[in-house]
Amino acid sequence: MKKFLLSFLLILMGSFSCCMGRTASNSGTEIDSLLSVSESFARMMNRAEFWCKNWHSDIFSSLSELSFEEGKRLQIDLPNKESSGGESRVFASDGHNHREQNYMKSVKLKHFSCSACWQWVMLHNIEWFLPTSGLGSYKKQRMVLTDEEWQSVISKIETVPDSVYHNAEIEVGCISESQRNEMSNIKFPSLQVHIDASLRSADIFFCTWNDWKGLVLNHYTLRVKNDYSVEISDCSSLIIVHYNCGIIF
Repeated sequence: MKKFLLSFLLILMGSFSCCMGRTASNSGTEIDSLLSVSESFARMMNRAEFWCKNWHSDIFSSLSELSFEEGKRLQIDLPNKESSGGESRVFASDGHNHREQNYMKSVKLKHFSCSACWQWVMLHNIEWFLPTSGLGSYKKQRMVLTDEEWQSVISKIETVPDSVYHNAEIEVGCISESQRNEMSNIKFPSLQVHIDASLRSADIFFCTWNDWKGLVLNHYTLRVKNDYSVEISDCSSLIIVHYNCGIIF
């Protein structure tokens, strides 16, 4: 089954690479630009001093092709470090007592483009970049968008700490020689975007890594309305390689 899914992935991602080659807005230069945005956004969110600054403005300065509803701001509740576990929570706040859990309702694109759609997906998954503690770490994911990150993932799968093997109940992810050869043939960066301007829709494929799941292929289909708000018509994920780091909180 895994071999079938991996072969399907190769065919799928290969077809989208062809789409990118035929579409001017999906050129290699455009993809490089999207990767640059992702890297700078991740670096900004990982800086400890970021949380001591006016981070709402910083976020929308970095994701410059998005706008937030006037009169509202992103509010992020960080986990209590003294608790046994937790994850950060994101809201849209009006500055008073009302907080909207679905903060993406307050987000719009400034225009319809590859980069605007990609920035929307990043903000939609902002929890991947936010601090977690204990049990909240189970949901932590990092994006795998470059060849260096891809090689790091392969190395992680192949090199399992000896201590993990001491517990026979822990299922450790592994990769066969044939799977590794097939995976190395996937063209990276893994970010693939196909834009249909006539329908104002975008299909976005990219990979993430989770220490308790493994390598995950994510697929988003975005529909952009006339007012440049976005709805998701499809959001799915497929675990390509299962992996469990063995850490139990």
